[in-house]
Amino acid sequence: MMLRLLLLFLFLVLPAHAVETVEHDTQNGETTSIETRQIDQKSLNKKHAKNWGLSVDQWVRYQSYMDQTGKYFYKHLDPVFVSGLISSTEEERKALADLYAQQEYDRTQKLISFDRAYRAAFKKRYKDYPMFNLDNRAVKKGAQSSTRLPDVEPTDRITLFVKTNCADCEAEFLKHYKGLGKRYPAGVALDVYFVGDTTDKDIRAWAKRLQVRAEAVVAGTVTLSHDDRHSMFGAPKLPSAFLMRGNQVVGAL
Repeated sequence: MMLRLLLLFLFLVLPAHAVETVEHDTQNGETTSIETRQIDQKSLNKKHAKNWGLSVDQWVRYQSYMDQTGKYFYKHLDPVFVSGLISSTEEERKALADLYAQQEYDRTQKLISFDRAYRAAFKKRYKDYPMFNLDNRAVKKGAQSSTRLPDVEPTDRITLFVKTNCADCEAEFLKHYKGLGKRYPAGVALDVYFVGDTTDKDIRAWAKRLQVRAEAVVAGTVTLSHDDRHSMFGAPKLPSAFLMRGNQVVGAL
């Protein structure tokens, strides 16, 4: 009788204990897996933040924003630029603007250095053979280059480098200025930078001579500024125009 009771006890208790052990091991495995993924994500966030010069909190905030609203507007912009747009304080905004300026300067200097090396290598290897610029404009001796213009979007801006007392510069300005809302879609703006020693009086006289509408300047459709970035674009020959999308150069016009 005692033997029967003992066997019955073992039959009833052992399977339940085994099930509890399996469930416990499964829960432990799931917990460990979640913790591992969390650790991996933290390491990844730290790595990305360091690569861009951001704090981990800034990177996480950037990712969260881009996963929601930002992906519809700023998917072509880099994390530092977007982080500056969504910064929570003026102090943080200024710090990110400074970081962005430094990174853009470094990037542009590398581009300029490589462009110079490319030109030297091309000239050494191919002598007087027509060369193609890195900005996709074909340079042809004795002939005007024919290139396909980049596609222009409504929120793009045109950066134009000119100088006063330059007929070609005036013609280039008028070409783009008269194209606003016609050749270019509505919403495109024209930013003119005057290279060299130019006073505010010179700029006002230039604008008056070319009949720049005051309302266009007030609305920001046309901006007239003293140059502060010609060298960052590789100091191209004047006049030179570039299509900008966000903070990126799309191509030359």
